[in-house]
Amino acid sequence: MLFCMLSKEGCVGGSLQGFLWHEGMEVWMRVADARFALSEFYNASGLRNRMGLGGGSVGGGIVNRLESQAAQGTARLNMVHMFSSMSSNNNGLVEKRQVLNKAHCEDKIACAVIMKSTEEYKHWLGEYIGVLATNEDIATIRIVGEELMRGEDGNRAGSERSDCEELGLKRLDVMKEVFITALAKVGNGAVSSILNEYAEEIGAA
Repeated sequence: MLFCMLSKEGCVGGSLQGFLWHEGMEVWMRVADARFALSEFYNASGLRNRMGLGGGSVGGGIVNRLESQAAQGTARLNMVHMFSSMSSNNNGLVEKRQVLNKAHCEDKIACAVIMKSTEEYKHWLGEYIGVLATNEDIATIRIVGEELMRGEDGNRAGSERSDCEELGLKRLDVMKEVFITALAKVGNGAVSSILNEYAEEIGAA
């Protein structure tokens, strides 16, 4: 695994970023930066957990450690500028934060797969499902659910290799331990229906 950290002022994503060389694709892939510094997952407490100082179960994981290091390249002035840009339209601030939270989780899931970090993959997938459930994004929840259930029965047979399989995980186990658990934590009316639907299907699998 070939990895490097680069430092350059004025870069999108902060002045300190991490890249991993992908042998198969023969490209450098960015796995750590500060683009999501205004995400709700990127606060002081979150960073402490990701550095292993707050008792988080994945605090010492490679993905979270790299993001914590990259956070050091986020200048205070840039943070103020980003917050001012997001706050310019107060009516849309909540929506912008929701989009940022979702994008942050998607990025960390991808990084966890690239870095072969199984526990961090499950952690960020759970956070992602939680964000979707809170926002009542039923369409995307169903897309994730169908992907996890694919291959578990004849109706969802597929030849594509999933993120779970790349990490040596069984899709149905991830469905039970992460997907269902994350939905149950939110448990609002819109989510309850799809939660019950998948819970029944898993019980019959």
